[in-house]
Amino acid sequence: MLQAVRDHGEPFVPSLAVTSGLLLAILSLAVLVYFIHHVALSIQATTLLHTVAGEAAATVSRLFPEAIGTPATLGSSSSPDADTEVPWPGPPAGAPLDVGARTDGYVQIVDGDSLLTLGQEFDLLIDLRCRPGEYLQKGETLCRVWPASRADAHADELARTIVLGQRRTLLQDASFAVEQFVEVAVRALSPGINDPFTALACVDHLGATLRQVAGRRVPSAVRADENGAARVRANPVSFPELAHVAFDEIRRAASGHALILGRMLEVCTRLAPALTRQRDVAVLRDIAEAIHHEIERFDSAADRHYLVQAYDACRRALEHHNP
Repeated sequence: MLQAVRDHGEPFVPSLAVTSGLLLAILSLAVLVYFIHHVALSIQATTLLHTVAGEAAATVSRLFPEAIGTPATLGSSSSPDADTEVPWPGPPAGAPLDVGARTDGYVQIVDGDSLLTLGQEFDLLIDLRCRPGEYLQKGETLCRVWPASRADAHADELARTIVLGQRRTLLQDASFAVEQFVEVAVRALSPGINDPFTALACVDHLGATLRQVAGRRVPSAVRADENGAARVRANPVSFPELAHVAFDEIRRAASGHALILGRMLEVCTRLAPALTRQRDVAVLRDIAEAIHHEIERFDSAADRHYLVQAYDACRRALEHHNP
């Protein structure tokens, strides 16, 4: 430690500089300890799953903005079920214009408002042939537009409304939010990792995400302009599709794990009261039946008994719930 300084005279101790140096050294050590602690916490599976759950909830709220029971507003683009969607007039006579992708990549954003504006301004009928999350090769069809004679002059404008990138994002891709949990669960169930408790946490978070979707109105596939004329048709994601994405791959990976299969049945049981559409009930019933077929694979009577009980409870919950 610096004791004294000689400067052509009597030695003196630079107290302020020494004290400041000590304080900065202590502060640096504290920041280092905090950084190590923060990194150790941030890489834990529970922390990562909590972060993904928050992103998934935000994505669902953005893509399914209307809750069940919310009064519909004039010009609303959502409907409680497919039977009440805005009618699609069907393609008019004549060949359409297929607007191709200008590059390779994942569909990240579809600017529906701009498509609707173009459709109304130039009197076009636009049928989207892709949706967020899909990978397109250069030249593959983004959308099909009628009539081709008017659409040809605006092909570049139409193509710019669909943004492609190198990776999938959560901006408009609800399936990607679900698939992140599935990816973690499947890896956790691999023989090299064998971490069933992380897989259980993923199943729980998937149940929470599906419950949020079940309580939301399904966006209409068809969007109309301010005059009520249908202009754009998309292919929105639905609860049945997300449910299959959530459970099918995990069910295959967990074919030898009674604990995981049982938890999936329990999640379906807990989801039953939140369902508001018959098709949602039907898809959970199909998933439960698929899990029931896995029971024969278990040699342990205790495992079979546990799964049969979980299946019976799930079946009763779905049968007694009639949206």
